Parts: sequence; C-alpha cells; structure tokens
Amino acid sequence: MNKKLKILIPVGLVLALLFPLLNLIMPPDNSGLLAKRGADLPHWDEAMAILNEKCVHCHAADANLPFYASLPVASTLMEIDITKGRAGMDLKKELYGCPSAMADGGEKR
Repeated sequence: MNKKLKILIPVGLVLALLFPLLNLIMPPDNSGLLAKRGADLPHWDEAMAILNEKCVHCHAADANLPFYASLPVASTLMEIDITKGRAGMDLKKELYGCPSAMADGGEKR
C-alpha cells in the first residue's frame, strides 16, 4: 500500500498541474461575445477575434469558462482572477459603454 501511495501521489500532482493545459486542446468558445463592426473601423474584426480568444475569459462577465471552472479549487482561483481582471478592465464596459451590453447590439460610446 505504501508503494502505491508513493506512485499515486506524484502522478496525481502531475495530472492536476497539467489539467489547465486542456485549454489548448478544448478551448471554451467565446467567439461571439464581442461584436463585429465591419468596415467602419479598420482592423476591428481582427482585434475582436484576438480579444475573444485571449482576453475575454477574465475581462468579461458572461464569458464561457473552461469545463474545469466548476471544480472546487479551480473555481475559487478562477473567480479571484476574473474579479481582478474585470477590476482592471471590463471589455464590454470599455468597448460598448455598459457592462450589460449585448455583443450583437452594443454601441461604442
């Protein structure tokens, strides 16, 4: 039994540390969270694609989180990160003027 614990504990720790890397394989879909605006602003759509992929998880209230965000330890850590991220910049508020703006109807103010 002691040998099994010596093997299981390091394996469990390694798996727990590698768990967030699943985002690279199965990222959450936030592609429609920020609105596309078309040709009126050059490069807007490209910028929104980057923000949707890289920033919106911590800087928008209604982002789709990874599946492990509901696990006990991960949920607490992610809640802290999201709170800090939105305190620094809330993308919906910065881009559309209010935090409750919908992605497809938001207006820049």
